[in-house]
Amino acid sequence: TGVKKNTYNPSWGEVFVFDVEDVSAKPGPILIDVMDWDRFGQNEPVGHVEIPGEWLHDVMRGMIGWEESKSRLVRGEDKKAVLGFDRQPSVLVVKLKLLSSGVAVEDPVPLDSSARGRRFLELTILNGQNLPKMDTVGSVDGYCEIKFHNSTFSTPACKNTFDPEWNSVFQFSVDDVLVHPGPLLISVFDWNRFGPNAFIGKVEIGDDFMHQVMRAQAGWQQIKQRNIIGSDGKEVIGHGNQTTLVNFKLRIQDVPKDSEAEVDIDETAEGARKLELTIQSARHLPKTDTFGKVDAFCEVAFNGQKFVSKVDKCSYDPNWNETFEFEVAQVASSVGNMSITVYDWNIVGENEKIGEVNVSAEWLQRVLRARAGWENVRDRPLQSPDFKPIIGHDKQTSFLTTKLRVLDSTKHESKIGIVERGNRPRRLEVCVLNARHLPKMDSLGSVDAFCEIHFLGKKVKTGVKKNTYSPNWEEKFLFNVPDVSINPGPLLIEVNDWDMFGFNERIGSVEVCSDWLHDVVRGPLGWEETKDRTLQGEDKKGVVGYDKQSTLVSVRLRVLDADDPETVVRFDSLAFGPRRLEILVIGARHLPKLDVLGSVDAFCDISFRGSKQRTTVRKDTYNPTWDERFIFEIEDVAISPGSLEIEVVDWDRLSKNEKIGKVTLRGEWLHDVIRGDIGWEETKDRPIVGSDGKSVVGFDKQSSALTVKVRLLDAEEIESDIDVDEGATGRRHLEVLVLGARHLPQMDHYRSVNAFCKLTFGGSEFKTITKMNNYNPDYGETFTFQVPDVSRDPCTPFKIVVSDWESRRGEVYVGEASIRASRMWDILRSNETWERTKDLPLFSRGSRVFGHDKEPSFVLVFFRLVKFSITEDIPVEPTIYTFKKVVAVEIKLRMKFADIPGFDSCVQRHDNFQSFTTAVIEEIALAVGMDANAICITSIYEGSICIELEISSEVIGKGGENYVELARKLEAQAKDPASPLRKGRYGGKVFSLKAKNVPRPKGGEKPVRQVLAIDKQIAEFCAKREAAKAEAPKIRQARREQGR
Repeated sequence: TGVKKNTYNPSWGEVFVFDVEDVSAKPGPILIDVMDWDRFGQNEPVGHVEIPGEWLHDVMRGMIGWEESKSRLVRGEDKKAVLGFDRQPSVLVVKLKLLSSGVAVEDPVPLDSSARGRRFLELTILNGQNLPKMDTVGSVDGYCEIKFHNSTFSTPACKNTFDPEWNSVFQFSVDDVLVHPGPLLISVFDWNRFGPNAFIGKVEIGDDFMHQVMRAQAGWQQIKQRNIIGSDGKEVIGHGNQTTLVNFKLRIQDVPKDSEAEVDIDETAEGARKLELTIQSARHLPKTDTFGKVDAFCEVAFNGQKFVSKVDKCSYDPNWNETFEFEVAQVASSVGNMSITVYDWNIVGENEKIGEVNVSAEWLQRVLRARAGWENVRDRPLQSPDFKPIIGHDKQTSFLTTKLRVLDSTKHESKIGIVERGNRPRRLEVCVLNARHLPKMDSLGSVDAFCEIHFLGKKVKTGVKKNTYSPNWEEKFLFNVPDVSINPGPLLIEVNDWDMFGFNERIGSVEVCSDWLHDVVRGPLGWEETKDRTLQGEDKKGVVGYDKQSTLVSVRLRVLDADDPETVVRFDSLAFGPRRLEILVIGARHLPKLDVLGSVDAFCDISFRGSKQRTTVRKDTYNPTWDERFIFEIEDVAISPGSLEIEVVDWDRLSKNEKIGKVTLRGEWLHDVIRGDIGWEETKDRPIVGSDGKSVVGFDKQSSALTVKVRLLDAEEIESDIDVDEGATGRRHLEVLVLGARHLPQMDHYRSVNAFCKLTFGGSEFKTITKMNNYNPDYGETFTFQVPDVSRDPCTPFKIVVSDWESRRGEVYVGEASIRASRMWDILRSNETWERTKDLPLFSRGSRVFGHDKEPSFVLVFFRLVKFSITEDIPVEPTIYTFKKVVAVEIKLRMKFADIPGFDSCVQRHDNFQSFTTAVIEEIALAVGMDANAICITSIYEGSICIELEISSEVIGKGGENYVELARKLEAQAKDPASPLRKGRYGGKVFSLKAKNVPRPKGGEKPVRQVLAIDKQIAEFCAKREAAKAEAPKIRQARREQGR
């Protein structure tokens, strides 16, 4: 079983099944050893449970379905009961259940005593139920692999479903039914695109039962439902904790008297093949229409493809002569049966099925390996679903005449030798040369053809060749394959007819399969191939041209090295944390002419991680120079940052800006860069690529290029030299002096910027004054943030948001500077004299903000940490107030006034100190850290919370107790974290939070609580605080001068 850790009462609930071949023989005892698992060393036996074999012999000969759950003693080596941790005998609860054998439960099969020779078994895999979750993202992509009598077939994978519907039909041929064919094995797998497929479980039908099936009466069929058994021999528990099932159907067929023709096998056949099926005619169809004969058409299904013929109306002997083509990727791959179903078409209501013809998968497998050009014409009898022949209107058997032909596939690709096993990038060059034998598409002409190429999520177009059946394009397109280890997907070339008015009309398409392209991009550099490919319509049939010939498209493929192979960067795969990426756009060369009266007015847009930055416009030059820096913050280099795009654009004053092209830095390469060495840099000329995937050609017929410098910088830290005191506690103040801001960007059309700052930290927010029309405002304002207890992480960053004020729009966001929460905690716990002046850079959406003068914007801030300290204490003096039937105890505990939140503001709001004494006592109780269950909040001041702690006489007791001693006892418990008081309970009852039965004075007013006169020490402390406040403006002015 599994290991249940750290428990005296483990619960397993695991089921094990033992097969007993002969119940007449004694099976022997069942021995269950209970072990203690040890990580290091040998596992230690606890004891064992033995179920005697004589009793098990009686059980095995009992009724099927018998079961028993029983607690059995665990005995040691001395045969004595093992005593547990509580000195009670250890027991093991075991459930026994008698089941029938897997073969014995099969339903009886009606045998045909005359069965001899060869027969067919038709197996239909219907569906699965309650498959287990196998994929991290999604459910399960289930498929079945069937093995029987030396044949193996597979169903298609049903993607992302716990209850797949396969409905796949397979046919197995057994040469001699008197010989045991072997078991039928159905294995269920989870399909994975990358990596091996995962085994889920299997269903096995024994050899003896399958021998009976093969000798069953012709036409016998049965639908079965079986549990899936895992590799551990247990039933697989699937989705929703239900048993996993597979449903399938078995059916026996006799070999037709006119068996399939022999096939001339080509032993060298490999790769893709085309199977051409021509449905010529049908004979002796039955009458299906009341006022006519039969309106027949055919539906053909093979290898996942389905075609429908035209309807031949009112005829018992329809002639179709329609050809359908089926592409098979590999002749060695398994295929299913070919089904041809004949229907009677009805204008009203559903079409009526007449009969069907099934061509076995085994014979079709041999046909696909025949020599190219092999063909077979044959009359095939129509059968009903119960395999009986269809009798026509003239009492003769209905037949369907078909012609099968094997051809070399137009998709048969040459074999590629794979030489690249890594994940490096490459380029695939697709050159669309020409097309021939196009069909007529225009009423007053031939066809105006152009091509659309779809590959790797991109779409490019050729030019339009007007009024010709044989257009010649010879246009090249380059596609960057970033990782050759990943299947790039198929290449689709669509040929369309261009229309000046209306929609373009699709002629057909050519698809190059993805698996072969995967081999191509991993093949040798410089490999190329020119090939004529057949154009197919939407019905997957070949397009026939104006001259009745197949339409062909000539395509050349070539493998090239990466467009601009990036430098291999040495990086640390375990690197994490923040860093900065600096992009310096130096200049561009050989730009194309875009302006009528000039050259080009170029600027660049840099897009990275959702933010967009822009350079200035360099007017009327083919070789602009910018030398502008852009800095991007990376929060965590362990996460891939994505690609960076630099788009080169031509600026126009009176119209929309025109895109020239772009340069892309791949996300995989940038991920290596940001994990590399600090200070790494690279300057490189990168080709500018247009929207069509081609390199941009400049005014001088040279390729346009953009010079870019990439540099890796460390993250800015203002806390690098902090000496952190891990044991720091108590209250502290953080003084922040905002000196000013520098190099702010222009935000208004007719003036610079009206800037102000917002400071937020620890739930507090402050705002500076607004400096009007100034790129470099000076503030000189000091703000104080109070932290009640530095031993707790504030969990909030320090943030300064710079905004531009406008009378109409209000606040307009400029940028922000921040210090993350973990570093702020280090500052608060640093030496009490810590202070620092720092330039905090401004960022907007993760990108550095640059000012009107192209210099980085920043805020100049002075930080100072102040430790709050007071030497005055409150003495311990419990006070008792006695009411009728109620005793309330109040406790004044020793602590510092400085630790009472908002003490100063509370004192100022009370003219009479005696009326405020109650609030002071209650705040002391809260600051000591009493349990929340014993606290009642009665009022809230600015930064403070007042409480009442009242203990009723029902808790203390009635009469005779020394209440003073009890109050001192509660005081000690309030300081002890393990005391009942701190846990919120005393004497088994919750503290009463409100006094009961207190007599009210006349007039209905609430009882006034008696308080003590304020102590002289409180008055002295308040006097000292008033004197300190008087000196505060002078101190702040001195600090401001020192900070400047």
